[in-house]
Amino acid sequence: MILSFEAASAGMATTSLTYYYRHKEDLAMDCFDNSFPELDQIIKRAELESTPEGRLHSLIMGYYNLQCDIVDQKRIPLLHFGLILALTGKAANIVFSNYTNYFRSVRSLFQPEQFDNTYRSQLNARTLLLISQMSWSAFLAP
Repeated sequence: MILSFEAASAGMATTSLTYYYRHKEDLAMDCFDNSFPELDQIIKRAELESTPEGRLHSLIMGYYNLQCDIVDQKRIPLLHFGLILALTGKAANIVFSNYTNYFRSVRSLFQPEQFDNTYRSQLNARTLLLISQMSWSAFLAP
Protein backbone atom coordinates (compact mmCIF):
# COMPACT_ATOMS: atom_id res chain seq x y z
CA MET A 1 0.00 0.00 0.00
CA ILE A 2 2.69 2.51 1.00
CA LEU A 3 4.91 1.52 -1.93
CA SER A 4 1.91 2.00 -4.25
CA PHE A 5 1.54 5.56 -2.96
CA GLU A 6 5.30 6.20 -3.31
CA ALA A 7 5.32 4.89 -6.87
CA ALA A 8 2.27 6.91 -7.87
CA SER A 9 3.72 10.11 -6.40
CA ALA A 10 6.86 9.56 -8.51
CA GLY A 11 4.84 8.86 -11.64
CA MET A 12 5.82 5.19 -11.69
CA ALA A 13 3.93 1.94 -11.81
CA THR A 14 3.95 0.12 -8.47
CA THR A 15 5.53 -2.92 -10.09
CA SER A 16 8.50 -0.83 -11.20
CA LEU A 17 9.18 0.29 -7.65
CA THR A 18 8.53 -3.09 -6.03
CA TYR A 19 10.91 -4.74 -8.49
CA TYR A 20 13.78 -2.85 -6.85
CA TYR A 21 12.39 -2.45 -3.34
CA ARG A 22 10.59 -5.46 -1.90
CA HIS A 23 9.94 -3.66 1.40
CA LYS A 24 9.37 -0.03 2.31
CA GLU A 25 12.32 -0.25 4.73
CA ASP A 26 14.62 -1.04 1.79
CA LEU A 27 13.45 2.09 -0.01
CA ALA A 28 13.85 4.23 3.12
CA MET A 29 17.31 2.80 3.78
CA ASP A 30 18.39 3.63 0.23
CA CYS A 31 17.06 7.19 0.59
CA PHE A 32 18.98 7.65 3.84
CA ASP A 33 22.10 6.16 2.24
CA ASN A 34 21.88 8.89 -0.41
CA SER A 35 21.59 11.62 2.24
CA PHE A 36 24.66 10.87 4.35
CA PRO A 37 27.32 11.45 1.64
CA GLU A 38 25.88 14.93 0.97
CA LEU A 39 26.14 15.75 4.67
CA ASP A 40 29.63 14.26 4.94
CA GLN A 41 30.88 16.64 2.23
CA ILE A 42 29.56 19.61 4.20
CA ILE A 43 31.25 18.36 7.38
CA LYS A 44 34.57 17.80 5.59
CA ARG A 45 34.53 21.41 4.34
CA ALA A 46 33.71 22.65 7.85
CA GLU A 47 36.62 20.66 9.30
CA LEU A 48 39.01 22.82 7.27
CA GLU A 49 38.16 25.89 9.36
CA SER A 50 40.53 26.69 12.21
CA THR A 51 38.05 27.82 14.86
CA PRO A 52 34.83 26.35 16.25
CA GLU A 53 33.03 29.52 15.10
CA GLY A 54 34.38 29.11 11.58
CA ARG A 55 33.42 25.43 11.53
CA LEU A 56 29.90 26.26 12.74
CA HIS A 57 29.52 28.97 10.09
CA SER A 58 30.81 26.64 7.37
CA LEU A 59 28.50 23.81 8.48
CA ILE A 60 25.38 26.00 8.55
CA MET A 61 26.18 27.73 5.25
CA GLY A 62 26.98 24.40 3.60
CA TYR A 63 23.67 22.98 4.78
CA TYR A 64 21.83 26.14 3.70
CA ASN A 65 23.42 25.96 0.24
CA LEU A 66 22.44 22.30 -0.03
CA GLN A 67 18.84 23.19 0.84
CA CYS A 68 18.88 25.96 -1.79
CA ASP A 69 20.07 23.43 -4.37
CA ILE A 70 17.24 21.11 -3.33
CA VAL A 71 14.67 23.89 -3.71
CA ASP A 72 16.14 24.69 -7.15
CA GLN A 73 15.88 20.94 -7.96
CA LYS A 74 19.63 20.63 -8.48
CA ARG A 75 19.83 17.90 -5.82
CA ILE A 76 17.43 15.36 -4.40
CA PRO A 77 15.81 16.12 -1.01
CA LEU A 78 17.23 14.67 2.18
CA LEU A 79 15.09 12.55 4.45
CA HIS A 80 14.30 13.97 7.88
CA PHE A 81 16.09 12.03 10.58
CA GLY A 82 12.88 11.65 12.57
CA LEU A 83 11.89 9.02 10.02
CA ILE A 84 14.58 6.70 11.38
CA LEU A 85 12.17 5.85 14.18
CA ALA A 86 9.80 4.25 11.67
CA LEU A 87 12.43 1.76 10.51
CA THR A 88 12.74 -1.73 11.97
CA GLY A 89 15.19 -4.60 11.92
CA LYS A 90 18.33 -4.55 9.80
CA ALA A 91 17.39 -1.28 8.06
CA ALA A 92 17.02 0.49 11.41
CA ASN A 93 20.39 -0.80 12.61
CA ILE A 94 22.22 0.28 9.47
CA VAL A 95 20.64 3.73 9.22
CA PHE A 96 20.97 4.40 12.96
CA SER A 97 24.65 3.46 12.78
CA ASN A 98 25.14 5.92 9.90
CA TYR A 99 23.26 8.60 11.83
CA THR A 100 25.45 7.97 14.88
CA ASN A 101 28.56 8.49 12.74
CA TYR A 102 27.04 11.70 11.36
CA PHE A 103 26.22 12.92 14.87
CA ARG A 104 29.76 12.21 16.06
CA SER A 105 31.24 14.01 13.06
CA VAL A 106 29.18 17.13 13.77
CA ARG A 107 30.00 16.94 17.47
CA SER A 108 33.72 16.69 16.72
CA LEU A 109 33.58 20.05 14.94
CA PHE A 110 33.07 21.71 18.32
CA GLN A 111 34.88 19.35 20.66
CA PRO A 112 37.76 21.10 22.43
CA GLU A 113 41.23 19.59 22.15
CA GLN A 114 41.34 18.92 25.90
CA PHE A 115 38.06 17.02 26.13
CA ASP A 116 36.57 16.51 29.59
CA ASN A 117 33.85 13.84 29.86
CA THR A 118 31.86 16.07 32.22
CA TYR A 119 31.34 18.35 29.23
CA ARG A 120 30.07 15.47 27.01
CA SER A 121 26.38 15.82 27.92
CA GLN A 122 26.41 19.54 27.10
CA LEU A 123 28.22 18.93 23.84
CA ASN A 124 25.78 16.14 22.92
CA ALA A 125 22.78 18.36 23.69
CA ARG A 126 24.16 21.23 21.63
CA THR A 127 24.96 18.92 18.72
CA LEU A 128 21.49 17.39 18.81
CA LEU A 129 19.92 20.85 18.90
CA LEU A 130 22.03 22.01 15.96
CA ILE A 131 21.23 18.94 13.84
CA SER A 132 17.53 19.23 14.70
CA GLN A 133 17.39 22.89 13.79
CA MET A 134 19.20 22.31 10.51
CA SER A 135 16.91 19.38 9.64
CA TRP A 136 13.71 21.28 10.41
CA SER A 137 14.92 24.39 8.56
CA ALA A 138 14.28 22.54 5.30
CA PHE A 139 10.56 22.63 6.06
CA LEU A 140 10.56 26.41 6.53
CA ALA A 141 11.52 27.19 2.95
CA PRO A 142 8.71 28.65 0.84
